[in-house]
Amino acid sequence: MMYIYLFIALILVLLLGLVVVDFMDKKRGLATLERLALGFLLGVGLLTLILFWSSFVYIPYRVYIVGAIIAILFIFRRPKLQVNYRDLYNKKQLLWVLIFLVILIKLTYSFVETASKPEYTWDACVHWTYPGNIIYQLDQDKYSGIPNILNKFPGHIAHYPKQLPYMHYWLFSWMGEVNDQWSNIYLPISLVCFLVLFYFNLKRGRGSLMAIFFTWVLLSAPMFLYHTTFGYADFSIGIYFSTGIIFFYRWVCEKDELYFWIFAIFIALTSWIKFEGKPMIVLGLLLLLSYLWLNKKPIKNQLVRVGQYLLCYGLIGLPWQLLLHFNSVPSDERFRLHLNFVGNIHADLYNKLFIDGSWGATWFLAFFVMANFYKQFFKEENKYLLFAIFLFYFAIVSVYLVTDSYYNFGGAAFNRTLLIIYPVVIFTLGRICHFDLTK
Repeated sequence: MMYIYLFIALILVLLLGLVVVDFMDKKRGLATLERLALGFLLGVGLLTLILFWSSFVYIPYRVYIVGAIIAILFIFRRPKLQVNYRDLYNKKQLLWVLIFLVILIKLTYSFVETASKPEYTWDACVHWTYPGNIIYQLDQDKYSGIPNILNKFPGHIAHYPKQLPYMHYWLFSWMGEVNDQWSNIYLPISLVCFLVLFYFNLKRGRGSLMAIFFTWVLLSAPMFLYHTTFGYADFSIGIYFSTGIIFFYRWVCEKDELYFWIFAIFIALTSWIKFEGKPMIVLGLLLLLSYLWLNKKPIKNQLVRVGQYLLCYGLIGLPWQLLLHFNSVPSDERFRLHLNFVGNIHADLYNKLFIDGSWGATWFLAFFVMANFYKQFFKEENKYLLFAIFLFYFAIVSVYLVTDSYYNFGGAAFNRTLLIIYPVVIFTLGRICHFDLTK
């Protein structure tokens, strides 16, 4: 029965996201598989926010009430879903099928490895699974004001955002037990969803064969695939940030309002996943401002766009920051100059990218492709991908130079931070790399 309830909990996440995506996608510009993928990822973010806000008061049978409301909304909205397999690939491309089979093997590893053991990594247990357990136990004991109590609970870093803990709480509640062996299963599901979005967005203009090839390249880095099998937040923030940047690129290309809102919402959700989301909010804003300025949009239009972007952050990420402020929750973020770390940071960056960061050959490939196809960056839309990569580089280096983050956490956290930009880099390679795989 536990597995049935777990399945129901995951389906409800998808249904919530589908209702929102269906409301947003009035022009039906998204393929059905894209809608499903966006639905699950968006559902995780929105559901955990709903659970967070509702946990200020005690609500008997909270998860079942929320689940019933989601089901009613879905039945009322009735999103139209019709999968057209011809959207995936050309049947004549045998190479596509072979690469797809290799990807399936890697995805099988991710699912099996995740479900075969309980959570075992220290940070994942302490910072993400353990707070989910606390929320579950407090709810079972009929407490109200759970977020305020959680912030004072010892044993974890209180100022970390709570998307992952509330997702664990949701799954624990439906399973009827604290079972971190299966509560992490939404991570490989999230991976599948992100790969769908990555593939379909790359397929537009590059073709199905190039799209599937670079989807395989994305999965070929051991560091990336490994982090889909346990509950660190770095993988989650990476796919939400990358989804935002990919849809920003799509918005620049196609000028559809839907893609702007997906960009703004997913970048805002990074601040609900990990505190590194705050510089990502700034990065997204700078990217938006660069587009508005370079395209000489009227001042009124610029202000509206910036206002819309900040509204998403105001509704999603800002309330958590205000809660921390009003509860006087201390943060380990301290302003302190470490300009003497410039050499250390770049030496460590080189080391992690090319030597012992468990990235395989992907960063070698990245620099090789960028050097050989650099002229593609001069195209109107491609330059914004390059802007995103450089803004990320400057953001991370700047944070390490003006705070104690690098001093306190060093190389291991530095390597995990690269997971945030890694999918964007591979997507960029797919956009600028021009060669014929069929030859």
